[in-house]
Amino acid sequence: MIWTVVMVSQRDMFKLNDQQMLKKYSGLLLDEFDVEGLEDVINGLKSLKSESFHERLFEDYLLGSNIFEGGAELTVDEKRDNDLLVLGYQNLSYKRLFSIKRDLISFTEFSEISDLLLPLYHMCLGRKLTHGDVKAFYDARIDERLVFLLDKFDEPLNVPEPTPEFFKKLKKLQWQDKKTKKFHENLKELLVYATSGKHVDLKLVNFQVREFNFTLSLMACSAVVDSRDRINLDDVVRAYRTYLKLLKTDLPDLVDNLSNIK
Repeated sequence: MIWTVVMVSQRDMFKLNDQQMLKKYSGLLLDEFDVEGLEDVINGLKSLKSESFHERLFEDYLLGSNIFEGGAELTVDEKRDNDLLVLGYQNLSYKRLFSIKRDLISFTEFSEISDLLLPLYHMCLGRKLTHGDVKAFYDARIDERLVFLLDKFDEPLNVPEPTPEFFKKLKKLQWQDKKTKKFHENLKELLVYATSGKHVDLKLVNFQVREFNFTLSLMACSAVVDSRDRINLDDVVRAYRTYLKLLKTDLPDLVDNLSNIK
């Protein structure tokens, strides 16, 4: 199949505002990529600005440890109960800045699945987190549900136990082809224009990098869960569909529901 690379032109970057860029390049993306669910994802990206969920998450992310009451964070022993992060730490590599050969998914990317959840939980609660809040959220294993269930994370489904084999497969994962990788890059661009646009604000850039790591890790998990060693176009769409759904989810309500199921 012959396909055209969808690229943001330098001229448009100077001529068009963020919303105009979003409209133009989302149309080009839909014309070029025939992927089930892509139109819904693009519509979800277009609504982020008006719905303000993404902006609020960024504001809560900037609070850092200030989202916690004193003594609210879990102890090292309590954190050791999280098999997902322990196994990820043991089996995934670390991304080194000057490394010539890097794994597509390192622990740096994968850990963002857990790291971005507490600021989102704080956003939903609208107050500082107590130790009880953090423990309840931790016990709900939302991160595991995202890893194994993706966009069905809020459904009453059984979650597989994390295993070393799962992470060894993540470590070896690659893109299916150059088209898929470019599709991923295109959606990253759209997410930027749909939210804060291009800036030199280092705090915003840091947040965007972590957000990209989050969605990339979900793409990888989607592939491994489906017993594949390559990320395809459907994985990319599924990851963004999961992230957009997560932003709008009432996490305190989900935590309560999951605790009742247990």
